[in-house]
Amino acid sequence: MSGLILACLPRSRKLYLDAIATLDVEHRERYRARDVTGDGIPETFCNLFLSDCTALLECPIPFILANIQVEWLSGPPGLAAGWLELHPLPGTTVEVQAIARAELGLPTVAAWANPSGGHGHVGMIVPAEPPTPGIHVAAAGARNFQNSPIQRSFGVLHPRYFTHA
Repeated sequence: MSGLILACLPRSRKLYLDAIATLDVEHRERYRARDVTGDGIPETFCNLFLSDCTALLECPIPFILANIQVEWLSGPPGLAAGWLELHPLPGTTVEVQAIARAELGLPTVAAWANPSGGHGHVGMIVPAEPPTPGIHVAAAGARNFQNSPIQRSFGVLHPRYFTHA
């Protein structure tokens, strides 16, 4: 398939977790919520963390607003870059598929576009450490998490899931 970028790095659970740990989203100033525009409202950097993480994993998602990242992932540019949206399959959910792909070390993303035009939210699906049930994420936002249940980062939002082929 012309234009399809295939994974360059070997993929494994350990390499995936090591890449996320290298970025240290919970402690690095780069991802801390702060007012960079001078309007008194702190900006958050989930999109920057996602872009950095996927670049490190050699399947880059551009550094653009989260809503636009979702559009990019679900459109021709994302597909051409090897990203696929997960859809329910008989006998399984997209969440179960996302967890399984992350466990294999395949970059997997939770992404929510704000339908009202405000900011969306994105994060990396990660294997739980220690292994526990449910979907876990590494994400920057109002609070930053390296490995936490998805509800702590996305709340009641219902993200879409994308994985790198």
